[in-house]
Amino acid sequence: MKHFALLASLLLLTAAAFAQPAFQGFETNTGDWSPITIRVPSGGGVLHLTAASGNYYAEVHNIDGDYSLSEGYPPPYLFGDSGYSYFGYATQPPYIGDFSQSIKMYIDITWPMALYGGPGVWIDESPGFDASGNYGAEHNFRLTPTGSNTVDVFVDGNPSIATIATSGWYNFQMTFQKGTHPTDLVITNMNVFDPGGHLIGTTTVLGNSPAGPQLSGDLLGPGYVWITVWPNGWAGDVLGIDDVRADLLTSGTPYFVNYYSNANTAAAPDATVRIVNDGSSGGNLYAAIYVLNDSEELQECCACLVTPDGVLSESVNKNLTANPLTGILPTRGVIKVISSSSSDPTAPAPTIGLRAWGTHIHGTKVTLSPGNPVNPASTGPYFVTESKAADSNLGASEASTLGTLCYYDGKLSGNQCTCQPEDNDY
Repeated sequence: MKHFALLASLLLLTAAAFAQPAFQGFETNTGDWSPITIRVPSGGGVLHLTAASGNYYAEVHNIDGDYSLSEGYPPPYLFGDSGYSYFGYATQPPYIGDFSQSIKMYIDITWPMALYGGPGVWIDESPGFDASGNYGAEHNFRLTPTGSNTVDVFVDGNPSIATIATSGWYNFQMTFQKGTHPTDLVITNMNVFDPGGHLIGTTTVLGNSPAGPQLSGDLLGPGYVWITVWPNGWAGDVLGIDDVRADLLTSGTPYFVNYYSNANTAAAPDATVRIVNDGSSGGNLYAAIYVLNDSEELQECCACLVTPDGVLSESVNKNLTANPLTGILPTRGVIKVISSSSSDPTAPAPTIGLRAWGTHIHGTKVTLSPGNPVNPASTGPYFVTESKAADSNLGASEASTLGTLCYYDGKLSGNQCTCQPEDNDY
């Protein structure tokens, strides 16, 4: 029992540590990175890069031939490998919720083509697993220069999910999520973000790589990140990395529903919808907003940018209902919001990370006479309340329907709702 109590205490301490983001920005040291990962000041080192953030980044150096040798390939040993990290954990933490692992790498679009025209390097990542030798949920981003000032990003040998045409720091993120049942395969979203935090490529893969299958019941917490399958001499055997992290994914939904009332009504105050990016996605998101009237007809739609930790404030009267399809300003109805990584409201890409609130304008009902005791319409004085938008379940058909309605709304009216910049409030 003493051993069990000690183990339970260690697990709780590890879980508590994982509840905080594991982050290495190379501002102080290289953590558990292998010795060939060298911390350098911004503008220094071999590459002289400006750090992705802070005053330091790291340079990883290729050990020529090491990958081929360690994997048992016969000579010649053409592929090396480099630094790796377990995100600073002495042991792999237990699974306490869906999580992400990410790393920023500096992409140089002038990189030469690599050996056999294939990838220049893999960014390989795996979660922790509770089945010895099972690497089924290990996946990789394969960075492949084209020789034409672009770099394609392939996932696990599948078709390219992004083409990079501008040099800079790009963020490569994998999420690891359990399925509904312990026997379901681990689910991973492979995401690529540009230097501005915009999602430029994504795909979903399962824990069924040749070293798998990796079942949901075996999933632990963060595993490792490894720079590998690196052709000897390619990119001068030096690459820049920064901002390596593991985070719990925010639980919740990408879909919110609210209502509005007494809009566009004389003497009534305006209502406001406020939306916050909680930062859990690691990049910019868009509030895909769909405004319906009380006859369940879409009136306007738009997608408004919300940067990490930013707050968006939209006027119901001025931004969301000023250009309705019918030309008749609605007074009450429903506002739906999809937290999206796409700037196109006709094709939302649901991504958890936004949170929404709204003010509501409440009128009073006036007693008229015994024959007509209550005026059905609200009148003044008006009162304002605020509430959190209701978390809702977003079915595939609902997302598709909203996108389609928005597409035809644009074709018919040519008008979308407008987006007030983040630094303005109502």
